[in-house]
Amino acid sequence: MSLVIVGALILGVISGFLARSIFVGIALPILLVIFFVMWRYMRNNPEKPKITKEENNVSPVTSDNIPQQKTEEPTYYQPPKERV
Repeated sequence: MSLVIVGALILGVISGFLARSIFVGIALPILLVIFFVMWRYMRNNPEKPKITKEENNVSPVTSDNIPQQKTEEPTYYQPPKERV
């Protein structure tokens, strides 16, 4: 955890100089530490919900789902004109 804090402070100082803003230099390390803590909590959370996948015996492609192409031309069709 201390390595993360030191790294966040170094990145905060560098980003503060690059952005020429003290707000960026203070806010970035705080956000990095918060995101790190959230990541560790989500990674080590023992109460993960178990997602069960229900099996469906119906095939995904049936005769009703096959798209049919129309052979008719639409009513707004205009044949191309010859170039002069």
